[in-house]
Amino acid sequence: MKKLITHWKHTPGRHCGSTALSNLMHFYGHPLSEAICFGLGAGLGFFYLKGDYFNPTRALMTRSAGLEPNFFEAISVPFSWREEANNAKALSIAQKFIDSNIPVMLQTDIYYIDYYNSKTHFNGHIVVLCGYDDEKGTAYISDTHWNEIQELPFSSLEKARTSKSPPMVLENNYFEVDKINSSFDLKPAIRTALIKQAEDMLADSEAFGHYGVGGITAVADDFATWASVKDWKWAARFSYQIIEKRGTGGGAFRLMYSEFLKEAEEYIKELKSGEMSGKMRKIADKWTKLADLLKAISESEKATGFDKAATLISEIASLEKKFYKDILMMIK
Repeated sequence: MKKLITHWKHTPGRHCGSTALSNLMHFYGHPLSEAICFGLGAGLGFFYLKGDYFNPTRALMTRSAGLEPNFFEAISVPFSWREEANNAKALSIAQKFIDSNIPVMLQTDIYYIDYYNSKTHFNGHIVVLCGYDDEKGTAYISDTHWNEIQELPFSSLEKARTSKSPPMVLENNYFEVDKINSSFDLKPAIRTALIKQAEDMLADSEAFGHYGVGGITAVADDFATWASVKDWKWAARFSYQIIEKRGTGGGAFRLMYSEFLKEAEEYIKELKSGEMSGKMRKIADKWTKLADLLKAISESEKATGFDKAATLISEIASLEKKFYKDILMMIK
């Protein structure tokens, strides 16, 4: 039996999580752009991952791990990723929600998603399950930049939902989105999200790698060591991809955040007077420049150029630190 959620419309986007959130909001009658959804989720982040158990052994991650929970908190919807250890039961639960016309967010590993043909594990990829076909044994997936809803065999979906690739372990993680508060006020939600974003990036933590502005500074201090690791080419290439290519919208998500700030000016007038969207766009341009440099390094025969990368990312750290401090002074 084939079952598709009635009136589900897939609109392509740039990033998996924010695209899913925007499509879900449209489904429930709240036409929020992808940029607004990303900003409400305080989606900017920075992690510096370093260790022999990672692939590559050095990596820059530029999105917050809390985008989805932050977003639902901002619009007053209780949220937590649910888990189910039994694979057959996990599929059955998801199918029952679809039968009730309720879309289901899933965490997946793109390595096992057939239509990506990826050679790299990434198990933080967010998709929306919007249908299934028992006879064909396939799931219907609403996924980021694809123009149409994608089909995925149940067997592949099961592997994607139970990946154990570092740094995350998936146990059929899901969240059913069965209602959205129709009366949430966007202005205070945006103000709260701006403050959270700034405070998160200024709060240096080593709980999960080096985090935030402090983490960016840590990379500047450590870039020189990248030349001596065996996988320096892959480390440089992967970080280039993470900054510029893998669903970021360009400039380590900072370009998308500048769009959020531009839309948010309608609600928070101080953003316009402080020209915060333009300032974030300049930061995004710096990230793109760093990405281009890392790409060039990855295509070189010798591990040269990491000293230039250190100088550039140090400049980025200073710009971001000032930006977030200015936001807090402006609206907190």
